[in-house]
Parts: sequence; structure tokens; C-alpha cells
Amino acid sequence: MRIIGGSFGTRGKIDIGKHGITVRGARTLTYLPSQLATLHARRESERRFAVLTFLLGLIIFGGLGFLFLGPLGLIIALVLCIVGSFYRRTNYYTDLVFTDGNSVTVETTRRQADQLAELK
Repeated sequence: MRIIGGSFGTRGKIDIGKHGITVRGARTLTYLPSQLATLHARRESERRFAVLTFLLGLIIFGGLGFLFLGPLGLIIALVLCIVGSFYRRTNYYTDLVFTDGNSVTVETTRRQADQLAELK
């Protein structure tokens, strides 16, 4: 899991094991599960635009559209490629606060967020 903010800086990683949680950021500390005060997991979705998909679609569908419908086919292919090149990406973030006052925000997968919740 990748650290994106908190008391340990904005870079580093976290490891989960039987021993607890090891935070490797600007400094390295190991916490037992009992030292985890609060845990808050959240999911955020964002829309992205795939440039490569757009260009490939425009070349293929634009060529076919122009071949069969002329300039109108090229315009239709352009609009369809723009609309079809958007996709949604889901990110999972988990905020951890420990009993000594240190906190950390990590980018996780859904499975990793579940593992952290099981520790709590």
C-alpha cells in the first residue's frame, strides 16, 4: 500500500502482517493492531479520458465512416470516439490514526482496505 499523506510524509509504503502494521515513510514504525485508534476507508471514483483508445478508434472508425458515408461518417466517428474513450477509475483510500497521535493516509485496493478493517 502506498502512503499519500499524514505524519510519515507523502511517500512510502505500509506492510500488514501478523506482527501488526509497519509504516515505512520518512521514518519507520511498527504498530500492533491494538495501537490503531481509528480507521476510515473511503472509495472515490474519477472519470478519465483514454487518449490512445480515442486515436485508435478515430483511425479505424473514422476511416470506415469516411469510406461509407464521406465527411459525415468522419464526424460521426469522431463524436463516437470521444464519448467512448471516457472510463471510470475507482480508488480506495484508508485513513489510519494511531494511539500515539500519528496518522497516515494510504491508497489501497479493496482487498487491502478489508484487511486493515479486520485488524481493527
